[in-house]
Amino acid sequence: MPKEIQKDFIYQGDCLEILKQIPDQSVDLVFADPPYNMQTEGELLRSDGSSFSGVSDKWDKFESLHEYDDFSKQWLAECRRVLKYEKFN
Repeated sequence: MPKEIQKDFIYQGDCLEILKQIPDQSVDLVFADPPYNMQTEGELLRSDGSSFSGVSDKWDKFESLHEYDDFSKQWLAECRRVLKYEKFN
């Protein structure tokens, strides 16, 4: 990743690695579609009664809820760090 952020460009890769290279308070907006840890065992039903089979893709697999929570806290902390904000009195 270049030292300066390219405008109108999509960076692909490990979100934590990329976010750590972005300067503090330099981003106007973060649009996130994170893993939701939607692995299921057995049948899961939606509110309308239809079946939901969960997600089995590698990007959504975590060894434990603790690992998922740690990952979520890390990427959210990095987003907070890079987002611009005004301090209010």
